[in-house]
Amino acid sequence: MNQTEPAPPSYDQYYSQQQYYNQAYPAQTYSTPSTFSTAVAPQPVVIRYALIGLDIIGMIMAVWNTFCCFVPLGIPAIIVSAFAFEYRHNGQHDKATKFSKISIGLSIVGFILAVVTIIIVVVVLFVVNTSKEF
Repeated sequence: MNQTEPAPPSYDQYYSQQQYYNQAYPAQTYSTPSTFSTAVAPQPVVIRYALIGLDIIGMIMAVWNTFCCFVPLGIPAIIVSAFAFEYRHNGQHDKATKFSKISIGLSIVGFILAVVTIIIVVVVLFVVNTSKEF
């Protein structure tokens, strides 16, 4: 009952040189595998607070608001947005998100005030010009 099992076949038996007929290049040779192997495992990547887009949107809106809409709120919006970039750079993502939202809020309020101001100016000019005709 104590029988020895046959040894497994060698690698050379399975990976022998293949015969290629009518080929201009020689067949590839296979070597036996080495005893060392390298295992590569993927590592998880954690991206936390990828909200840099919120900072960029806040800055774009602040600059646009400064040059096109309402300067008194555009300049503070640029300053607050710059603070948001700095906080994001230092790793304080919660503060950066808060400041980005404040900058966007200032820009929206500046845009609304600019539109209201334009409407008031147009109405006043219209009323003044129509009252001079009578």
